[in-house]
Amino acid sequence: MAGQPLTLGVFLGSPGDVVEERRAARDVMRELAASHLLRGQVHFEVVAWDDPDASTPMEVGETPQVSVNRHSGRPAECDLTLVILWSRLGTRLPPGMTRPDGSRYASGTAWACEDARASKRPVYLYRPTIKPQIDLDDPAFDDKRAQYEAAKDESRWVSGGRR
Repeated sequence: MAGQPLTLGVFLGSPGDVVEERRAARDVMRELAASHLLRGQVHFEVVAWDDPDASTPMEVGETPQVSVNRHSGRPAECDLTLVILWSRLGTRLPPGMTRPDGSRYASGTAWACEDARASKRPVYLYRPTIKPQIDLDDPAFDDKRAQYEAAKDESRWVSGGRR
């Protein structure tokens, strides 16, 4: 008789510009768990803000990140964190969500990376290789360029660089 499958908690962190990549990550984990080598041996429990099977309740008066942290789980509580970054780092967290030294996180994705690394959990990074296209006449050009640079900086930090 086979034992219980190993459950691996995977925190899936990213901003909203990588919807297809997030879907692909979930598909790969589902396929791995169903493969002939791992069937019945491994179960992936994905923790994500956009879980299609268990949406996060957003409490009145709370920021979305606080609700996600409370109801979905933190990277520090998972076995590993998978971060997907492309053209954006994400939305800046509210002033009340700060590091222990009082400085602000650049985004929920940046917070997730730091939370996982602080707990000595592995962090894996995926970056699509296709460069994002920005219309030179886009009124939000400067903001989009800044987001892209922030995502590149975060990628370097996750990969072992310094902040």
